[in-house]
Amino acid sequence: MITYGRIYFAVGAAPEHYITVQHCPDMSGLLQFADVLSGLTVARITRCELIFVTWCDHTESAGDYANLDLKGIIKFRDIDGDRRLWAIPLPAPRVDLFEEHDGKLQLKDDIGETVTSAYATMSGERFEYAHGWLVGNSY
Repeated sequence: MITYGRIYFAVGAAPEHYITVQHCPDMSGLLQFADVLSGLTVARITRCELIFVTWCDHTESAGDYANLDLKGIIKFRDIDGDRRLWAIPLPAPRVDLFEEHDGKLQLKDDIGETVTSAYATMSGERFEYAHGWLVGNSY
């Protein structure tokens, strides 16, 4: 059985958006990870849930503007396993988490390392931060 966590985000009266995280052993770990993310988004976290899956074909999918269509993509790598990249799409991230680099808004390294560390703590596995950036439309 595989256990996933789901964290729901909302801004105003807009429909909720959620992210699904893997490596989530229990609700306590999920709530601690959600607490870290809550300081990085202008959206409010409305709820968290655990999802128990017996079989899943999981594929990776690709602010201050208070728009859930803006996402901060945070990628990190499994250190002990197959070195595969994992991604967390943070809805409505704070704009100050990013800095312009070569015409793109990249996530500041210290923020990426904080999220990666929190994810590693939640999952009990080892990861290293790879990179992050801002994607989506603000209108």
